[in-house]
Amino acid sequence: MCCSFSEISRRIRANDHLANASQEFAFIPQITSLTPGTSIAPLAIVLSITAIKDAIDDIRRHRSDSEINNRETKTVVGHELVTRKWQDIKVGDIVRLENNEFITADIVLISTSERHSLCYIETAELDGETNLKKREALQETCGLEDHIDQLSSFDVEIECEVPNNNLGRFEGNLTSKEKKFSLNNGNILLRGARLKNTQWVFWRYKINEKQWQSEI
Repeated sequence: MCCSFSEISRRIRANDHLANASQEFAFIPQITSLTPGTSIAPLAIVLSITAIKDAIDDIRRHRSDSEINNRETKTVVGHELVTRKWQDIKVGDIVRLENNEFITADIVLISTSERHSLCYIETAELDGETNLKKREALQETCGLEDHIDQLSSFDVEIECEVPNNNLGRFEGNLTSKEKKFSLNNGNILLRGARLKNTQWVFWRYKINEKQWQSEI
């Protein structure tokens, strides 16, 4: 005669391994619909595409920087205008900029070809605005015009705020022969702007990222 025993109930004691040792437990293995290979492959593809995109962006940025740095402009050296690459322009240099040229540094306007010492710039690459903005040289410097001899002996000191991302405000001073003149946003041209409707301007490279005061 054969009898079978069917378990009706089970008692489990907390923190008592010895009492629970006689119990039989059925553990269900972890179930997943994905294998390691199918989950890793999409991630690897995404990471690869991102890495390729970043590399392409770096190459484009490097080419753009190289193109800008190798642009040529004219600088006052001694008593003449000398052609130099943008990468060779130093803080304090006096540079001639001509119509439709891009401004590749934050600069202080000295003199212009236009009446009332005015010039016009386009700032589309800075703020998206396509209307031309007016800038004006100080009355104390506009008389230099394009006289190279006077520009080469131009002796001033510029003191200004550190570089920041506020395009609508600028404060500084220009000191010449112990006289101090205030500079504001209307006297400077910002990197990335473009000279328009103006035959030429002369300007002085104002300041770089590591200098708060530029002695000129």
